Amino acid sequence: MLNLSTVSPEIHCILDYSGKILFINDAVTSILGYTVPESIGLSIWKFCNKEDISRLVEIIEEGLKKKVKEFNVEFRVKSKHGQLRWLSWNMVARQGRWYTYGRDITENKRVESELVRLSFVASKINNAVVISDANNHVTWVNDAFEKITGFTINDLKGKRLGDLIIGPKTDLELLKKARLLIKQNRSFTVDLLSYRKDGQPIWLSHLQYSGAG
Repeated sequence: MLNLSTVSPEIHCILDYSGKILFINDAVTSILGYTVPESIGLSIWKFCNKEDISRLVEIIEEGLKKKVKEFNVEFRVKSKHGQLRWLSWNMVARQGRWYTYGRDITENKRVESELVRLSFVASKINNAVVISDANNHVTWVNDAFEKITGFTINDLKGKRLGDLIIGPKTDLELLKKARLLIKQNRSFTVDLLSYRKDGQPIWLSHLQYSGAG
């Protein structure tokens, strides 16, 4: 396990119960800027953002009281050069040691924050807005979309929008072309005969915006 962890892009480390680092792999250099020798013997709390420490201590202490041995927590760490990064940590308590690995989720958090801001703005407008992930699966719709189409987020979440709004007279070739443009991460506008949840036909003008770049 130790040999495999040394080449992993994730930080793998073994801590004593106080949080002192007994072992850590080379990923600490690419993620936090510290060398392995610099890190050994330091407390994991040295890397943790101070604003997150009290929340983490509370989670871990409460879990240990309930005899929980495995934790998944997210917190910010500060690099050697002062940069803050978000890491998702899996921590397992065993025989007086913490066996942990941390995955860098900084980009995920940035995208999540942008989506929250976009969702807030979209919730205030009268046009229907749908947010999808990289696989074209719906992750969020605003109230206007639900009113116009009758579909709720529970109907759509995790599914492709086109699979639900098509009907007998929908131009499937046009839909196919639109999906190709989505795969190519291109913005476009298309008018498509669609169908509400109750089966009533409705013309929708689809504006696809790509946030890439």
